[in-house]
Amino acid sequence: MVETARAWLPVSAWNKGRAAWRQEIIDWHGAEQLEPMIAGWVQAAQAIAAADGDICPGLAPQIRCPTLLINGDGEQNLPEDVQRLAATIPNCRLEFVARSGHSIQNDQPEVLIRLIRQFLAGLSPS
Repeated sequence: MVETARAWLPVSAWNKGRAAWRQEIIDWHGAEQLEPMIAGWVQAAQAIAAADGDICPGLAPQIRCPTLLINGDGEQNLPEDVQRLAATIPNCRLEFVARSGHSIQNDQPEVLIRLIRQFLAGLSPS
């Protein structure tokens, strides 16, 4: 993850392969935010790696509500990362979405909606 993120810098060296991503960030956040956002993401990836992937040490086991984690099977991160997180959360359900990357809502929106609805339907009223 860190090496992938580091390859994003400098933004000025981006080739045509990143043109759509560049434009998407600019459209959503403005051109002045492009470089700071990418630099921030790289710093975040480095901090996560320095913490051995644990961005909230010791807190996940304290989650008391039913939890649904959904991960694309083509996500950049290793599946072991989300599996390790799911194992630390009591009453956690982990679902992998086939043929999906980071943006499940774009890649497989119907599957995402179905998984969320199933999860919510299975909750008992409190």
